[in-house]
Amino acid sequence: YQFSPRLGISFAVSNTGRFTAYYGHFMQQIDLGDVYQNLTSDLTSGVPLVGNPNIQTQKTIAYEVGYDQEITKDVLLSLKAFYKDQSNLSSTESVNTVYNQSFVDYTIYETGDFAKIKGFEVKLKKSLSPGFSGELTYSFLDAKGTGSDSRDFYYLFRDTDTEVPKKEYPLAFDVTHDIKARVNYFITPNSGPTVCGVDILGNLSANIFYTWQ
Repeated sequence: YQFSPRLGISFAVSNTGRFTAYYGHFMQQIDLGDVYQNLTSDLTSGVPLVGNPNIQTQKTIAYEVGYDQEITKDVLLSLKAFYKDQSNLSSTESVNTVYNQSFVDYTIYETGDFAKIKGFEVKLKKSLSPGFSGELTYSFLDAKGTGSDSRDFYYLFRDTDTEVPKKEYPLAFDVTHDIKARVNYFITPNSGPTVCGVDILGNLSANIFYTWQ
């Protein structure tokens, strides 16, 4: 059983500004492959990676606050800050035991990793007026934890002299700076040239996207 309360509020602070806040608990079902993989395999051969039927569900506690400010009738500025505390993330660990009267070494799925993700986002958005629209977004992210993937130990540290990290470190999706830009031009019906009475460019849209990380 999992109790997942969530609370969100939003209210106007002026005729052109709005404040929002959000808090919630979330759960994510474990990948069934992490539960059932190789449960009936021969542990004495190869380097088996075995599922764990007792593995726990992943949990996330999320916080978010934001503010939207209308600069002009067609331009909106949005500010958002967020924080996520994730626990029970899937990981793997090595097990030494006796199986069929032989000493064996296998790897089993566990839920020992955690992550702390925080950041903020600034977005400038222009609605369609008269034919141009677009978005410019900058985001800052700090994502640290003890494992980016459940199989990190199995692929990176098994059979090596490297110790498994015990402290937080930047995760694989930790992109500190991210800038995205989008510009769109839309030709409204009956505003372009016509050929034999046919509006050949009506409803035509052209887009340009740019990403920098």
